[in-house]
Amino acid sequence: MDKMFIKEQTKKLSSLIFEQLIRAIDNYICLTEQTIDVNEASKVLGIKPDSVLKMIKRGKLIATKKEKMVIAKNI
Repeated sequence: MDKMFIKEQTKKLSSLIFEQLIRAIDNYICLTEQTIDVNEASKVLGIKPDSVLKMIKRGKLIATKKEKMVIAKNI
């Protein structure tokens, strides 16, 4: 029972660490690369701003929130 409990805790901890690492990398990329906002990205991609936000949520676009959501342009 103890091994199972520890294994479950380890999975959750690994998942949290992974999510935070991805967020930190995204923030770094958006600080060091040119960025565009959601509306500009929607024009470039030829899709609606809502679709851009869905792509960000799914991890298909690298983005971070400064004053507003910005997307890495050259990635």
